[in-house]
Amino acid sequence: MIKEFTIPKELSWIIPCFVIPKPGSNKWRKITDCLILNKFLLSSHFIMEDINTLRELMLKGDQVFKIDLEPAFYHIPVDPQFQPFLRLTHKGKFFKYVAMCFGFKHAPLTFHKVLLPLIRIIREHLGIRVVAYCDDIIFLDKNKEDLVNKQPLILRKLEEFN
Repeated sequence: MIKEFTIPKELSWIIPCFVIPKPGSNKWRKITDCLILNKFLLSSHFIMEDINTLRELMLKGDQVFKIDLEPAFYHIPVDPQFQPFLRLTHKGKFFKYVAMCFGFKHAPLTFHKVLLPLIRIIREHLGIRVVAYCDDIIFLDKNKEDLVNKQPLILRKLEEFN
């Protein structure tokens, strides 16, 4: 989420922001270029699930469905002390991120930490395999009917989790 703000006396940091066409569609992808900001941040290593995790979990004949959680990034607030480093301009107005944005070095780790308890609940209570990669969650089960029946429960859990 982006919020307009009044320009302070001392404007210290503006991050470049632009759009590029999404491959294979007529939609646009917003790019928040945090490259310079990220150079000042400590690196934190963590193991994130990826396509290899999916290959390891996937069994022959599995049924799959995927949920894209891109908007979910905007549900994770940015600490007000950090917001001055996530400012941008557009058409002469100044804005700041008040929720997490793509491009920020620690966004994947933060999102993973927030999402992990929910993934554990889904794995344990619904008994299905789950791969959470960046802003996508992939659900796998042998039985198509079971997976279809569990979709509303999964969606409800996601909504409850906000």
